[in-house]
Amino acid sequence: MSFPSTLPLEFERPAYLFLLAGLPVVLLLSWRSMSGVDPWRRYASIALRSLVVLLLVAASAGAIFVKPNRELTVMFLLDQSRSVVDADPESSGSLRNNQLDYVRALARRIPPDDRVGIIAFAGQANIEQLPSRGGVFTDKLSPVSLPDQTDLAQALRLASAVLPQDTAKRIVLVSDGNENVGDLLREVDVAAAADIPIDVLHIEYDHPNEIMFDRLVVPAQAQKDQRIPVKLVIRSERPARGRVRLYHNDRPVPLGEEGGESLAVELVPGPNSFVAQMVLNQSGPHRFRAVFEPDDPNQDRMAENNVAAGLTLVQGKGEVLLLAARPGDDALLRDALRRENIDVTLRLVEEVELDLVGLQQYACVILANVPASVFNEDQHRALAAYVKDLGNGLIMTGGDEGFGAGGWIGSPVEEVMPVHFEVKHKKILPQGALVIILHSCELPRGNYWGERVALKSLETISSRDYIGVLAYSWNPGGVNWEVPIQLAANKPKIAAVIKRVQIGDMPDFATTMELA
Repeated sequence: MSFPSTLPLEFERPAYLFLLAGLPVVLLLSWRSMSGVDPWRRYASIALRSLVVLLLVAASAGAIFVKPNRELTVMFLLDQSRSVVDADPESSGSLRNNQLDYVRALARRIPPDDRVGIIAFAGQANIEQLPSRGGVFTDKLSPVSLPDQTDLAQALRLASAVLPQDTAKRIVLVSDGNENVGDLLREVDVAAAADIPIDVLHIEYDHPNEIMFDRLVVPAQAQKDQRIPVKLVIRSERPARGRVRLYHNDRPVPLGEEGGESLAVELVPGPNSFVAQMVLNQSGPHRFRAVFEPDDPNQDRMAENNVAAGLTLVQGKGEVLLLAARPGDDALLRDALRRENIDVTLRLVEEVELDLVGLQQYACVILANVPASVFNEDQHRALAAYVKDLGNGLIMTGGDEGFGAGGWIGSPVEEVMPVHFEVKHKKILPQGALVIILHSCELPRGNYWGERVALKSLETISSRDYIGVLAYSWNPGGVNWEVPIQLAANKPKIAAVIKRVQIGDMPDFATTMELA
């Protein structure tokens, strides 16, 4: 509950304001009890008692005096990747200059006390103008690094770090949205947790001279020695000529009647289809890649999209992949499986290209006492998808590095397994306590990795373990228990608090070590 904007007063528990109904009773009793006192003392005593009652009611209702901050800082994030920048970015009508002109026009309309900042980005983000009053001072944007990439997440992360703490905040993202690096949704969640609104201006454009591979179509699965069609679809904006090359497992495929390594084609505006026939005489994954090469490079603005790929899986007799963490581990298990006429291959984790494509040649994967730390996040998701999406088998053996002891708690693999990795028997599992001290601001992207380490540690420990997080934060200043030590029962709530921590440069380690 709050009063009109002229009174900066709010109440956390407005229901207690009904106690003010008893104020007339207090006034009446005070008036009668002091009938023999001289008027000056009588009025002063009644006013003092009324003030005490008002203060008690206000304290019970949680009165808060709010000082509104009417200053605003807006960070403009301008996409300068190749997907939006013209071939001649220095021309007056280029998308690059149009974005800067758009920011200038908006800056002229904002109040003089508000601040404007500019970040240009592609694969890397650069600060073109720190938040400043008085509009835009940048005449033109600097060249960006890695123009073939679009990392929206990095730009958003940098903008959140640059925004000042003493004003309201806002981010305006100017982009076509073609992200190919980073995780934008995660950074949006972090900005939302910090109460930073994000506006998006979607860039629309047209490329008149463009040829691109629309798709390469092959069956998802096939039988051994089966002939399959490989359909190539090329889209062109104008009539063009060129050559098509097709590769099967990185080997050229003969095309056309003469059986050459390329096929001469004439493209018409719109989609153009071509079909090749292939016989797959081996089990496992078959990768296809097609490339279009125009006779006149000027007819194609961007050569990078002249490539398409496809995958067909040929089922074999059901091979089992046995993964071990150390040489010689589980040789007995391998021999036992082979005695049962099961085709099994024993490999060390580092010897296998563990992705969803490579796993498809196996009917089952056995993790023989392998810890979760030897796999990255993409490999965790690949193992889960191998079971959930492809319907294959996954077996995990016990040991000192399997299940919960191996750090698999909360992983995507646990979600697809038929058992919980966290031991529920309180008499068997002792409680642990983990205190994390965050002091990572002096490292490149240190605060980001400090947050990631803290979140991963939270995921790994049991819900019966204790966790606490210490940091030298800016609000309030000094060493603080950002997460007071507590049971890790509500992990989503604790994770949200960790994402909001503003990590500062602590002057010493003794204070935090003593607290921990």
